[in-house]
Amino acid sequence: MHVCETLYFPLSLRIGESTRYQYRIALRHFATFLGRDPTSADLHDDAITAWMSRRLSEGIAPITVREQAGRVQALWTWMARRRMVEQFPTFAKPRVPQPMPVAFSEDELRRFFRSCRKERGQIAGVPADIWVSSFFAFIFNTSERKGAALAVLVSWMDLENRVCVIPPAVRKGGVKGAVYPLWPETVPLIRECIAANPRRTHVWPWDRCHESYYTILHRILADADLPVDRKHMTHGLRVSHNTHHKRLTGEHSPLLLHSSSATSERHYEDKKYTIKDAHRLFIPWES
Repeated sequence: MHVCETLYFPLSLRIGESTRYQYRIALRHFATFLGRDPTSADLHDDAITAWMSRRLSEGIAPITVREQAGRVQALWTWMARRRMVEQFPTFAKPRVPQPMPVAFSEDELRRFFRSCRKERGQIAGVPADIWVSSFFAFIFNTSERKGAALAVLVSWMDLENRVCVIPPAVRKGGVKGAVYPLWPETVPLIRECIAANPRRTHVWPWDRCHESYYTILHRILADADLPVDRKHMTHGLRVSHNTHHKRLTGEHSPLLLHSSSATSERHYEDKKYTIKDAHRLFIPWES
């Protein structure tokens, strides 16, 4: 929608580029449903509900339908508050089940990183195998999100002291900065990546379209004989970081920077690795 690009994005300072991309995807799907570009006249509950029903009938995951409808709902609410449309949205989004985070096992992680080393070609002047190996190692080491990791500048890396400092501006919410300790095993990978093209400003420069990132990740997962699905994307490495930290220490990883352990448990703990059966009930069918 024209309003989204010319007014909503410029006047909504908390919406970053990655979130804008998600808005564009949602509006593109809504346009496909309508058969034309949506206008403010299409912002009514029946149209959005019919769109959601169509998406669900096509086999799209409820959480995806809910997220995309939520983008349209946020834009619609913003327009209603400014009297650009008369009514506020009142439609009900589909319910989704409680999340069940999925972590990679140790064997799966080893297969994943072996597949990273098979990548060929270059990414912004860096050999692709070095780029992906160091990038995903950094994600697993720090549990940082993909967007913030891609924004990391070379100047933010102190490899001698094994620390990476990421300012709040590039992290989700733009409020909390992060200081990440780097494992001794991670530093050589990052150093090799930087040395491949030392004049650049970003540790992991990107010169391809947004979708190409997932093309690469899908290829790595398939080569490692791992599921190519939503739960095994970059977020799966973050879940793996916290899950294996919890398994080893009994505590959630402090690098997640969550104010509540409930958030870490709900979204970042794969309990098949962490639940212990030490307090089992007695077995009444055995003597």
